[in-house]
Amino acid sequence: MIGHTELIGLLESSPVIAAIKNDQGLERCLSCGCKVVFVLYGSINSIADIVHQLKEAGKVVFVHIDLIDGLSAREAAVDFLVKNTRIDGIISTKPALIKYARSLNYLAIQRFFVLDSLALENIRKADLNDSADLIEI
Repeated sequence: MIGHTELIGLLESSPVIAAIKNDQGLERCLSCGCKVVFVLYGSINSIADIVHQLKEAGKVVFVHIDLIDGLSAREAAVDFLVKNTRIDGIISTKPALIKYARSLNYLAIQRFFVLDSLALENIRKADLNDSADLIEI
């Protein structure tokens, strides 16, 4: 599992992040030069295999927990991923899941949907210092 400082260094040296939404994207990603991968699809039946393939290819893997079929927005979903996969961290729009993942020493990326400049300003004003490792807009 990668740490926060290591992730920042990795992103500085390899700033492109692959986001995979289906099996075709997974296959392409396995041989691409991207070091960090966001998994945006899967189910409780397939996520362990998806993560396994990516880890075998040497990728740093973040699973968007909100998009995995069969998982709910509860701490048990984070526990499931931690116990059944080799994830490096999670992505979620849910602050409680971000906080819980971090309490387990996993990296956490909070995703925000920004529809206008007011929403962006609200993110800037929010106290995010003790929540996510990174934010995705």
